[in-house]
This record gives sequence, C-alpha cells and structure tokens, in this order.
Amino acid sequence: MRSRLSLMCAVLLPVAASACLNDRDTLAAQSERFPDAVRIITGRYERNPKEFYTVRIRRVEGELKANPRRLDLYDDVAVAYDRIGDSAAALGWMSRKRQLLEPLNLPKPGSRLDERGEAVYRYFANVGTFRVHRWLREGAKPSRIGELRQARQEIATALKLKPNAHFGREPVQLGVMDWILDSSAGGNASLGDFLIAEAEHLPEKRIERSKAIAQGLLGLIAMGDAWRSVDVAEALAGGISWHYRSRDLGEFAALRHDELVNQGGKSLFPKHARSIYFPSQILDDVVRSNFTRLRSEADQWHRQREAFMVARLADGRHPDTDPKFWEGYESPRPPAIVEPFRWGTVLNYAFFYGLPALFVALPVLILLALVQRRRRSLRLG
Repeated sequence: MRSRLSLMCAVLLPVAASACLNDRDTLAAQSERFPDAVRIITGRYERNPKEFYTVRIRRVEGELKANPRRLDLYDDVAVAYDRIGDSAAALGWMSRKRQLLEPLNLPKPGSRLDERGEAVYRYFANVGTFRVHRWLREGAKPSRIGELRQARQEIATALKLKPNAHFGREPVQLGVMDWILDSSAGGNASLGDFLIAEAEHLPEKRIERSKAIAQGLLGLIAMGDAWRSVDVAEALAGGISWHYRSRDLGEFAALRHDELVNQGGKSLFPKHARSIYFPSQILDDVVRSNFTRLRSEADQWHRQREAFMVARLADGRHPDTDPKFWEGYESPRPPAIVEPFRWGTVLNYAFFYGLPALFVALPVLILLALVQRRRRSLRLG
C-alpha cells in the first residue's frame, strides 16, 4: 500500500506542484517576456538549484527577526521551503503571515490591489499551493481529500482577487485540481479533454480558449514542476495544440511525452481516454532530429547554468543580494529549428496566397487577351 501511495505521489506531484507560487522570482518573471513554447517543451528555461533556496532561507529568516512585519518576506521564505520539499514549514510561515493580516478583509474582486491587497492575494495563492503540495507529499490519501478541496477554494479566492496573474497559469492550475477531483470521483477524461470541455462555456472562440489553456500549461512547466508531468505533456500534444494550431508545440510535446514514459513516468490516471493528434511514431526524421538536438542542448545549458550558480553560492554570493552575481556568465543562443518540408504547408500557402493571387490576376490576363485580340483584328482589317 505504501509503495502505491509513493507512486501516486510521484506522478501526481508534477501535475499540481506547478501551482501558483508567489515570491520575488515569480514577480520578476512577470516583467520579462514569457518564454516561448519550444524552449519550455525542450527544457531550456531557468530552474534554480536547491542551494539557491537554502541560502535564501537563512538570510530571509534573519531579516524577519529584525523586521517581522515585512509581509513580502513571508512569501519568499515560505516558497523557498516549499521548493526544497518542506511544505509543512511553508504553511507554518503562511500562518504567521495570516496573523499579521488580521482582520482578513478581502479586497473587492477585480479591483486594483494596493500593497495590502497584493499581500492578501499572495497569501491565498501560496497557502492553497502549499496545502495541495503537503497533501501530495504525505501520500495523497483519499481520507484527506478535504485538504485538496480546501486548497482549491483558497486558490479560487486568489483567482477572484487577481484573475490574470502569472500568464493565465492560475485558472489552468484550478482546472488541473478540478480534473484530479473529478477523476478521483470516477471521471474518465484526460487532462487536455477535461480542460477543453470546462472552457466550452466561455465566450471566446475555440482557438482562443485553447491558446489560453496551452499558455497556462506552459506556465505550469516554466514556473513549477510540471516539466516532469506525463499528463501535461500529453495534454499539450493532444487536442489543445490541435485547436491552438501550433504544430511545433504538438509534435515536440508528443516526443517529450514519450521521453517521460521511457524514463518511467506514468499518467496519474492511466485508464483515461487520450487524444494525441501528433502520435510520435508518425513524425518525420527532421522533427525528431530537431527535438533531440534541442533537448540535448537544453540539458547542457541547464547543467552549465546550475554549475555556475552553485559555485558562486558556495562562495557566499546570491542573486538577491549581489548585483554582480551573474557577471562572467554567458548564455548561448538556442539552436535554430530546421523546418521540415511538408506538402501540407505548401498546399496551405497555395490555398491562402495562390488562389487570391489567381483571382486578382485572372481578370487582368483576360483583359490583356481581349486587348491583344482587338489589336490583331484592327491590323487584319
């Protein structure tokens, strides 16, 4: 039984552990250009080593002793603890922050948040995330499913206060939690199919809904642990990327899905029906070569970045406090993608550009033919 719970935790955590954490790093990320889909799917995005967070914990705990009313520091230390796997300690720090927020008067949903309103939003986003992480890390026991429901309610509260935070990641995170609850109660939809069905009532066009879901799932990877989730990769390779009309996303996600499976990864609910529109076995050699080359380069890039960070952290330096921390580090440009030749693409261009051109040119050609015929008739006459 214990091994089964451990397996469930191992496959469940990557799906939901990518939740809406809020600290100085996620706030900084929002000011940068969101990483593109191919970089995220191939693993070429910033991830920090454990030492980054342990050093931050020591420093921030000292700062809070000197100034216990710095609300933002509670988020920093709590997220750091959660990043190293200690969700119980993270919840403990959120409890201390909650005491400083009393009375907990919620801002009006959708209103512009002031400094205190932002602190309240971050409290609910973080406490809900830490709660679901603790539930997962302690075995995802069905007898404690109420903790998941409570976490869902807390994140829903955060979403009401700040609907468009984190590139649309939080609504999708909420959808992932709904999928887990639905599947645990007997539902049989895959993650991608569930998210698409849940969005059917929205007024946006289907492609816009799918685009928002895809961006949310990519956000779960870029800002969390969904990089190792078979279900997220499968959702991106399936109906979402099909409706999103992103062939590179679908093809690379299908190959990433197979990579995870070959490494021993499993779906949280393996009996669910799947709908991958880009089955990896039919992808051509150019697509496979692109993915293999980008994945290899991304892993090398990540190792070099992490080695640079660990060496400087060991010397007592940290990006939070050392403005020259990154001096001497050079990030190479990612390799280019070789575009495979596809008759479908040629036909699409011919249809969308060739036909309009033909309709424009045809009357001109007919007119020129008539003029030429008229001139010939005049010469003969």
